[in-house]
Amino acid sequence: MEKKKICGYEIVQEGGERILKVNCLGCPYGASIEGNEECMARTVDKLLETGKVDRIVLAEAYENEYGLEHTRMLSEVAQLIQDIVQNQKLFAYENLGVGGGDEKLYPQRSYFIQKLLLDKLRRDPLGAYIYLLNAIENEKVNMQKYKTPKFKASSEHYLKKVLSPIKGMMDKLELIQKAKDHLGGMKAGDRSLYEEMFLPIIRPNFILT
Repeated sequence: MEKKKICGYEIVQEGGERILKVNCLGCPYGASIEGNEECMARTVDKLLETGKVDRIVLAEAYENEYGLEHTRMLSEVAQLIQDIVQNQKLFAYENLGVGGGDEKLYPQRSYFIQKLLLDKLRRDPLGAYIYLLNAIENEKVNMQKYKTPKFKASSEHYLKKVLSPIKGMMDKLELIQKAKDHLGGMKAGDRSLYEEMFLPIIRPNFILT
């Protein structure tokens, strides 16, 4: 892809490493994966396009270089999105409920899955995990609340076939494992944990000097 375009990128080979270099000059979202959710989402999208890389460099007036650990954590997120999207079973109509009267719940459940995977997970994986945990808790409450056996069975089925498998996959993410004990007080839009976990090497962009 044309590297000179705003958010354009190139893959560079240096010392046996494959480096994703992104041009962030003029980008309204800056050059900080940890500081901006759109920057993180666009970086994850690039990892989905490029496959495995060893380091990520976001170049603005300064270059922010994310090393092996940072890149690995983001690459795992990208791979998870790809794996889930390709696993059509999770999106199968029959996994959204048991049928016979609970179909009115399907659009809401389908929307939740799409928002989780195609939006929240790209831009805020920790927030996406909390979003998923809340959905699981809500379904458990619904199982107790519903008076009709059919709707109780529907929630149980949806938990077993969709929500629990996604949680199991997210639990394996290094990013989730590192942050899991600190998610209790996290609020929507809070990126302080990312700022603690993603500490890029910052250096002048010598192309501009």
